[in-house]
Amino acid sequence: MKRILFCLFSCLLLAGLAGCDPAVKMAGEYSYKLSGKVTIDDSDYTLSNEQGTMDMLRKTDGDMLLTFSQLRGGVYTAEAEINDTLLTLYPFERTVSIVFTVPDTTFVLGDTIVRDKEVTETFDVEVTGVGTLYKETIVFDLYFNGESQSSDAHLTGDNILMVAKKN
Repeated sequence: MKRILFCLFSCLLLAGLAGCDPAVKMAGEYSYKLSGKVTIDDSDYTLSNEQGTMDMLRKTDGDMLLTFSQLRGGVYTAEAEINDTLLTLYPFERTVSIVFTVPDTTFVLGDTIVRDKEVTETFDVEVTGVGTLYKETIVFDLYFNGESQSSDAHLTGDNILMVAKKN
């Protein structure tokens, strides 16, 4: 009888400790949305809203692996250190495409017509940031810093928000 009670108590204690582990609480599948503003060579632009799923897996004690699957088809991964309700992202690289308009001058029968033309520029950016867990939601404050793949333009962003809600 004492052995049964000891085993039962041990199992309950281990189950209770596992429930206190923040990595266990945070692990799972989330839906996320990313939005914010970036600066490209002293001009501000709004990021197009990015949405998708984020899978969070426990990698080692205190480390998590995050896999982001965008609705548009892109996938990227990140690693993070977890401390209680704080998730600190290790710097990682990804690409970001920015759509903006530029004036386009056209000459038609001697007349000058100026129209706006949409241009898409792709940047290789380093992402850093911190996420905070609020019940079933993680709010990330992200920072972007990178260079264009096709020009010498530089992108920075320190007002980027990602909200992930557990499914």
